[in-house]
Amino acid sequence: MAQGAADPIRRVRVGLLLVMLVAVAIALLAYASARPALPVLSYGEFLADVGAGRVDRVVQRDQELTVTEGSTSLLVVVPSVLTDVYRDMQDAATQAGRHLPSDVYEAQQPTDNSWIGLVLSGLLPIVVVGGFVFFLTRRTRGAAWPLGPAGRLEQLDEARRLGRITAQEYADKRAEILKSL
Repeated sequence: MAQGAADPIRRVRVGLLLVMLVAVAIALLAYASARPALPVLSYGEFLADVGAGRVDRVVQRDQELTVTEGSTSLLVVVPSVLTDVYRDMQDAATQAGRHLPSDVYEAQQPTDNSWIGLVLSGLLPIVVVGGFVFFLTRRTRGAAWPLGPAGRLEQLDEARRLGRITAQEYADKRAEILKSL
């Protein structure tokens, strides 16, 4: 039988599976570590700090504010998409009797990482399921079906029909498969 010929194919398949698993792990780690770990401040505490004059700079990206107070950077999550952060900051400063400098607030476009989410949520499951099906159900010459004894018997019958094995080899292997049931 051609068991030796199946070994390089099996090694390539296992190697591809390992490469795919490493790529998935790297993608997940990159996605998880893409956001810097900053201390979190509530929106109410942020407005109180604005009123107290402790806020030096605010950068808004989408619903996240990066607030600089002296040498400390903090993360504030805006409660709603409709929240007007600059107006709230002006109101908090006015209520405290302070003037809010015009250069303290900056709005920036959020970074477009949507493709990472699309790949992880859409394409990755297809690749994983497809790879799983490919690696577990692909036939190789001389290798047993991963589908159990019925698949091995079917493969054995095919090998006999094609003349790859003798009648004695067929009988021995069939008895061996049936014995394992």
